[in-house]
Amino acid sequence: MIKLENITVAFDKQTVIKNLSFEFEKGKIYGITGSSGIGKTTLINVIAGTVQLKEGNIISDTKKIGYIFQEPRLFPWLNSLENVMCTCRDKHKALYYLNLFLTGSEDKYPNELSGGMKQRVSIARALAYEPDLLLLDEPFKGLDDENKRHTVQTVLDFLKERSAIMISHDKSELEFCDVILKMDGSPVSELSAINNNI
Repeated sequence: MIKLENITVAFDKQTVIKNLSFEFEKGKIYGITGSSGIGKTTLINVIAGTVQLKEGNIISDTKKIGYIFQEPRLFPWLNSLENVMCTCRDKHKALYYLNLFLTGSEDKYPNELSGGMKQRVSIARALAYEPDLLLLDEPFKGLDDENKRHTVQTVLDFLKERSAIMISHDKSELEFCDVILKMDGSPVSELSAINNNI
């Protein structure tokens, strides 16, 4: 459970989120959509603890939070397996998660991988942490259709009995979510639940 209590987030003089309250229930997958630049990434960064609140509180019983970023953010001096091991010290476990998405690439460095391959390594890295809550910021960008289907299904299988909050503009991705929320307004002051006919 993550409960936002009247949170306000501002950068310099621009308030992005103001007096927003919402409760994310445990064990559900939430999808967040809305126009570009409205504050979707800011919201999950707040939940991740990487952006400070100006006002309000966050109440959470989540112990481990994983994050899949829009960009892979791999360490260029580490190979694929070593990048996954940044969140998982167990080499066998790290290799297991890497092989869910990409086989035969454990010794390859980021500059030897395509954009989609790098993204799959970053997804494996997040899952290898085995978080209670997974934050996903447009995680499947750059994947071709076949790899995307496999990757989405593998992530969904992982999320059984776990919680997730995913930012996406892709209707096919949002359809997998239990609850779809739309961010609107400037600054954003509420999250509105919408149906799957987005």
